[in-house]
Amino acid sequence: MSLLDMKNIDKQQLQNLIENRVFENKELEYKDYSFINGKIPDKQKDKFIKEVVAFANTNGGIIIIGMQEDENRLPVKLKGTGLSIGEFDNWLSSFRQLVLSRIRPHLHGIECIPIELNESNIAIVVSVPKSYVRPHSFWDGNKDEFFMRYSNGITYMDIDDLRKEFIYTNGK
Repeated sequence: MSLLDMKNIDKQQLQNLIENRVFENKELEYKDYSFINGKIPDKQKDKFIKEVVAFANTNGGIIIIGMQEDENRLPVKLKGTGLSIGEFDNWLSSFRQLVLSRIRPHLHGIECIPIELNESNIAIVVSVPKSYVRPHSFWDGNKDEFFMRYSNGITYMDIDDLRKEFIYTNGK
């Protein structure tokens, strides 16, 4: 992601994605999620964690939460999450618990960076590393599901994808 400097990420870099019409791609995802009381709504939890798993199982990537996109997957507005900077710690705690309880094996190295848009609203940049102990699964409490990232979305990993990942991991 040459357009994003993760060490110095700021509001202007996110605005530049809109101005430069940067499509979602294999390593970049936009999510127009809003949070109440720092919690991730149930209807968004599974989809969000599946995205994290898919990035870890592929090349890693960036999820920008609070970015509205159009039907062509182009960013159009930096809406924010509805959280203030003071509510970010509650959200982060909820997110970390979700990662620990839903991703197997545990995934380490995820960074979450709040970007203040104004005094009562932030966007959140989630950086997911490429995992070297993949494949990771999304565990729904009953079964494991494996996902990988393709051009601008996620897909289930089939048996050949899983076999390749297990061989890759054992070869390390």
